[in-house]
Amino acid sequence: MIPNGKSSLEHLAMKLMTSVAPQTTSTYTAANTGLIAMLLQCLAQEYDRAADARLSDIDEIKALLASLPPGVPRAVVARIESFRGARPASFRVADVTAHHAEALTLLALVHEHAEQAQLNELDEVIWRFLERMADRHAFNV
Repeated sequence: MIPNGKSSLEHLAMKLMTSVAPQTTSTYTAANTGLIAMLLQCLAQEYDRAADARLSDIDEIKALLASLPPGVPRAVVARIESFRGARPASFRVADVTAHHAEALTLLALVHEHAEQAQLNELDEVIWRFLERMADRHAFNV
């Protein structure tokens, strides 16, 4: 049998909530047990979607960075050009996360430029992306 990380974490959370929490003798321990169970549920969700959510973000950021208005600092443009052809070192979550962090760094630099140069349309495009990204990474608890 191949273990399923998402299911395993969900089962651990359920065990804490249904078997351990009711047996605790203090409010503090019960609250901590509930918090740990909730965090395990969040971890299960993240385990299941981590690579997909980050790769979706990266694809959207690359598309956004492909159509920038003139005036973006040359050093930023050079980093963007280098990044646009890059891929994560592997599909391991740590490598995808590192690539995702680089994408977000570039997006932040472009966003800073958009706000300073009062490029309202670009600023709005970036904020709409950030809202979609937040929805993609939100936890259902």
